[in-house]
Amino acid sequence: RYRLDMTDQERQDLVRPYTKCMSDHGVNVIGQRQGTVPKADRQTSDRASKACDPLLPGPPWEEDASNPQAMDFAKKVVDCLRAKGVKNVEVSSDSGMVGPSFGGTVNDQESIAKGMELTQVCQKEVAGLK
Repeated sequence: RYRLDMTDQERQDLVRPYTKCMSDHGVNVIGQRQGTVPKADRQTSDRASKACDPLLPGPPWEEDASNPQAMDFAKKVVDCLRAKGVKNVEVSSDSGMVGPSFGGTVNDQESIAKGMELTQVCQKEVAGLK
């Protein structure tokens, strides 16, 4: 499971077993994201996902939809973001996670950029982390 206070290196280390498994099954996840290798065919991708998806780290507990306090945490993060000047932000819950969603129906680019920049700051403030 990811943690809110993880460094980029710790996140990379945590996801390494998944990316290695995908690579072992013929899918270069990192190369595909960077656009340096072609995407694997659907059959290869499906087989790799079936084998490797259990190795994907879960979201931080504070953002996990199965956490009864996740919605309250997300609301506090959204309040923090609004206090820091993010105008179009709301709580969203999809794909097993609860957290801020930026831009609103107008797709406000300033709110998206500012929200992405400040989310970790607000998460750490709300969680009482440095």
